[in-house]
Amino acid sequence: MKGRPRADFIIALLAVLASFAIYNVNLRPINSGDTFPSSYLPFDLLRYHTLYFNPMADLVKQGHTTDCYWVTPGKNRRLVSLYPVVTPVAITPLYLPMALDLARRGWPEDRLQSDVRIMEKLCASLIAALSAGVMCLALLRRVDARTAVLLTAAYAFGTNTWVISSQALWQHGMGELLLAASLLLATGPMTARRAFALGAVCALAPCNRPPDALLAAAPALWALWTHRRFAPWLVAGALLGAAPEVLYNVIATGHLVGAYALEGDASFFSHNPATGLAGLLFSPTHGLFVFTPFLLFLPFALRRAFGEPGTGRLAVFISAAMGAQLLVYSLANWAGGASWGPRWL
Repeated sequence: MKGRPRADFIIALLAVLASFAIYNVNLRPINSGDTFPSSYLPFDLLRYHTLYFNPMADLVKQGHTTDCYWVTPGKNRRLVSLYPVVTPVAITPLYLPMALDLARRGWPEDRLQSDVRIMEKLCASLIAALSAGVMCLALLRRVDARTAVLLTAAYAFGTNTWVISSQALWQHGMGELLLAASLLLATGPMTARRAFALGAVCALAPCNRPPDALLAAAPALWALWTHRRFAPWLVAGALLGAAPEVLYNVIATGHLVGAYALEGDASFFSHNPATGLAGLLFSPTHGLFVFTPFLLFLPFALRRAFGEPGTGRLAVFISAAMGAQLLVYSLANWAGGASWGPRWL
């Protein structure tokens, strides 16, 4: 319909603006040691031009001499982030105005600490809001505008997108943005350019957060199955998307998966899967269906989704990926630490 793409863009833009405003009503980040590397690394890059934390180790460690799990010695005893660097590298340009102001002032430590907190919250909320906008665009291809807006609101404010992704620079926000982008790319008319972009996005998702590999594999494998003539473009995009993080991991830590290989333990996935699955879905303090109850209605939509012309098979691939991810996480400690909510999911 003529004019619809512009109308869809306006609706999605309003979703981004509304989400960003609501995510910032508390005027503060809700961070932890998990987010310190991502929040400090952009300033490290802009000031010292390095991905190693040695020049600002005291700041990143927040005064901890022991139990500082979020940074670890890599190759040649250089301090690296325990977590992938996709998110902090991607948001570094947003830090530039504050970095220039800090440089003008002589990089005062108290001002730097304050600016880190401000930028962490703004960047996290922007990433989460953008994911809501991209999700809205993907939904507008399948349903009417009213339904798309309601489902976008459920995604943006009825899930951990609000209480986790938008509040600090965990990996989840960028993971959601990349996965939403993969859905948007996969459900449009396939071209060489779109296949290349889809491959890059699907490869970046596990580089940003390794457990997202299962979810990112769904649209990638579906595209390989359905659009075979674009397979070379998809593979080329995936190789280019994954190359920077893999290269960094090898140089910084000597392992393809980065610092996780230095700190990981196979016993992490040694728990009872039946107990784990029950905890993941129904625990009063951590269950997905307790904290996001509207997902209980998802099974009633599967038959329609599987029968959709053109994308029914994609829905099958995504459902299989969701099941596989549930199985993997059921083998872990489903509580996921001291936090509330469905942390793993």
